[in-house]
Amino acid sequence: RRHRIAEERIRVVPCTFDGRVFHPRSKEAIAPVLARYGIEGPYLLFLGTLEPRKNLETVLSAVEKYDVGVPLVVAGARGWLDDKIHKRLRQARRLVRAIGFVADADLPFLYSGARGLVYPSHYEGFGLPLLEALACGTPVVATRISAMPEVVGEAGFLLDEATDAEALAEAMGRLAGDGPDRAAYADKATRQAARFDLGSTTHALQAVYRDVLCAADPGRRGRAAAGPAC
Repeated sequence: RRHRIAEERIRVVPCTFDGRVFHPRSKEAIAPVLARYGIEGPYLLFLGTLEPRKNLETVLSAVEKYDVGVPLVVAGARGWLDDKIHKRLRQARRLVRAIGFVADADLPFLYSGARGLVYPSHYEGFGLPLLEALACGTPVVATRISAMPEVVGEAGFLLDEATDAEALAEAMGRLAGDGPDRAAYADKATRQAARFDLGSTTHALQAVYRDVLCAADPGRRGRAAAGPAC
């Protein structure tokens, strides 16, 4: 609509994840990583650049005003307009542990160890951390905005309003416990992630290239030796 491109010319190929890296990890494998970050006991995880778009301030309001049951671990590098966010983090230190930037190698262990990923962004182009968490068997809380409902499916909570701290706190609390909600979402997590596996994405992308090549060179049809046949 914005660029007046005909819908039939558009192909949507989703992001994917590396299943060799992002998969559920055992408690024994998780323990030394958590110890290195000083994380003890059950926790909820927020992961993302510290910037207004990620909506961390609403997450902190939910933690401060309501009892979500477990501490919140905040992982992410500094971003734009983050001074106010850091002030809020310092004020919520009793309930929140900010661990800063996390190495890629540690991510699957932090995802796997968390009771849930809290990711109520105001906007996402895709929301890759949601998919990575699901691949690790961890349910999520996200917002019903942009691509996030497609990524999450039925493997987590989707909030209708990103700034509703009470609704967010309720969803966080339901993931933090050992009740049927969390078990049901966790059971669906890896199955939902499998819908975005590398093979499906690769085949979809190859199909786009093939269609473009064939449209540009109709004579390619049947000439398999010269490239992909149409």
